[in-house]
Amino acid sequence: TKKERAISVDADETIVDNSPYQGKNIREGRVYNRPNWEEWIDLAQATALPGSVEFLNYAQNKGVDVYFITNRKQRGYEPTLKNLKDLGFPVTRERLILKTEPSSSKKKRRDFVSKTHDIILLMGDSLGDFADVFEHRSFEDRSKLVDKYKSEFGKKFIVLPNPMYGSW
Repeated sequence: TKKERAISVDADETIVDNSPYQGKNIREGRVYNRPNWEEWIDLAQATALPGSVEFLNYAQNKGVDVYFITNRKQRGYEPTLKNLKDLGFPVTRERLILKTEPSSSKKKRRDFVSKTHDIILLMGDSLGDFADVFEHRSFEDRSKLVDKYKSEFGKKFIVLPNPMYGSW
């Protein structure tokens, strides 16, 4: 049987902008920590990055299911769902998949989607958003792997480099 098509998309700094949170940290002389991050998530005030709502709705309207696979923790599920819905993303409860275990790997969550869907596009701001092979590697090893998978970038892997933090 032919599988439905899907997009796997990260949230933070891929489709939503958390720079107000980062700005507050700078103004208050604080750094990222779990309590202040959770406080930000609970506000449900991240804004959409330009073009993200339009692109994902376009894909959904063309019959491509959009799965939001983020490393936000499960405790932030409701405010994350509200924030994405309020911004106009084509999000549903079934297609918002948050982190439920200590590992930040998204492999199990992508595998879950792959049981019923062919993931035709992965969007993210870090290499781990695309394939587990990039996880826990040295800079040199990641660079070699990027060269190995270079034909996927811009076609199946859409990287939106995060200007605030990350491994890029």
